[in-house]
Amino acid sequence: MKSFIFLLLTASLLTTGCESTRDSKANPFNWFGGSKKEGNQSDAKTALIPKKKLTLFTMKKTEAVYLGQPIDKLSTLIMDEVPGGLLIQVTGMAQKTGIYDGRLIPLDSPDTSVLEFRFDVIQPTDAAGGPAASRTITVAAYLTDQDLGTVSTIRVRGANNTLTKRR
Repeated sequence: MKSFIFLLLTASLLTTGCESTRDSKANPFNWFGGSKKEGNQSDAKTALIPKKKLTLFTMKKTEAVYLGQPIDKLSTLIMDEVPGGLLIQVTGMAQKTGIYDGRLIPLDSPDTSVLEFRFDVIQPTDAAGGPAASRTITVAAYLTDQDLGTVSTIRVRGANNTLTKRR
């Protein structure tokens, strides 16, 4: 009976230190990719924030330079009132197929009542002409009520034409 109590006491003392080595590399159960800790999936505050890993050899990410050129011809400019602002949709047609990454680039205007944009796209140099459907692209931008302020006219410029609409 004394040996059983001594054995039980010894086993409990030896296993109390196992909590600190559970996640360490000294634990043989972790040598071959043992269990992984998972974060709390229901945490709504940090759901969209990526987890950053600290590494010794990280390279600094530089922002890529946008190499867009004005689109050849603008065809439609649509403004829709949405809650909290205005949605602008602009459709344009390029000379060649293969256009992508269309953007509305804000321009400085001397008149504060006019909001100007330039419709830029990236155009491959080796593409050929094609049907109108393959050369058409639509881009949209959301402007808040604070962005609009005193703006009464919205103007979008392309390479060969300009579209203007009043609010």
